[in-house]
Amino acid sequence: SVCTRFSLKLCPTFWGHFKVELERFLEKVAAGYFNFPISEYYSLCTAAGFTSMSSPFYKEKAKLIADDILNRNNIPSECHHLYDSDEQLKAYLDAGNQEQKEKEAQKKKEADRIASIPHNADLSIEEQEAIALQDKVAKLTGRDKREYLFVSSNKKILERITKIKEGQEADLKLGVMISQSAVKEKTTDWAIAGGIASGIAGPAAGIAVAADTMRKNAEIEERNRHNQAAANQLASSIMSSAFSSTTDTSVLYRQSGHLESKLKELPSKVVLNSIEPDEIQKSLHIDNYHVKTCKSNALELTLEISNTLSVQDAPQGVRFTTDGSLKGTVYAGDLLVDTVNIPLPVFGVACGTKEIVKAYCGKFSKNGKEYTVQFQPNHLWVMEI
Repeated sequence: SVCTRFSLKLCPTFWGHFKVELERFLEKVAAGYFNFPISEYYSLCTAAGFTSMSSPFYKEKAKLIADDILNRNNIPSECHHLYDSDEQLKAYLDAGNQEQKEKEAQKKKEADRIASIPHNADLSIEEQEAIALQDKVAKLTGRDKREYLFVSSNKKILERITKIKEGQEADLKLGVMISQSAVKEKTTDWAIAGGIASGIAGPAAGIAVAADTMRKNAEIEERNRHNQAAANQLASSIMSSAFSSTTDTSVLYRQSGHLESKLKELPSKVVLNSIEPDEIQKSLHIDNYHVKTCKSNALELTLEISNTLSVQDAPQGVRFTTDGSLKGTVYAGDLLVDTVNIPLPVFGVACGTKEIVKAYCGKFSKNGKEYTVQFQPNHLWVMEI
């Protein structure tokens, strides 16, 4: 064939070329120009438990490993002496040690770089929403802050009520469907079955068939009653669950009504502009705080805040609160991780009371240092509760 003729023509040329290349390779090997694989050699020596020829045993082991590499690279044995002398093997190990030191230095440099920058946490949806709310509320002042929190809280309550009612309707429909879908086997008319048998095989056979049909019908009716009872029980359980959630919605409706009444009162609530910001700030104390790393690596800040402010000439029965937001600058050692907005609760921190306040930081550090937070006021004011 053409292919065979071509191969036969090619072979002499190919082998001739190969012979020339082999001779050139061997000439380079003989001249000491073989590029000995130092990294592979060092790895094999390390695996054998040594990185220097500190004893006759390790000298011999180093030579055996080198000779094995040379054999696998088709280096003739008469040329091994060019690559496996004690001086060369020591030089290979020294080069490997130096390369290892450079790799370790590079790893440390990269680890230091990673430790020197903050990283974004893999925030859950709830954490994302919490941080967005923190940043939004921190921009609001006076009655606007309280109004926004009232409205957003009420919106969540109404959404929850809607979901519960949708679930109730779905459960009720499912209960009815289950009750109506119980498996019902059909019975056979024993008189017709017996009459057919009697016409074919005589009266005795007809009586026997009718009796057997009546027995089977009784068994079918019993199974049908059992299936219906089981279906009714499951349907009743599902429908009871639907009605039990009515208690939850009644509680939520009360909460929603309370918020709506507070919203109506809000326009008449007084904001005291006569108190100096320094006095407000000095009266608000962070007694304790804690930083917790969440599953997402987000940081949860928990603050215990007390308010020692006393409003002079306050009308009897009227209570005041310090409201607004703080800023928390989060550090891991000397590394600045992030700055966090920390809104005070919906009614602030009432004068003469304490509140627990939480906020989230969406960044974290990999340097392993303890987190610390420096707090400063963002916007603070005094307002009627």
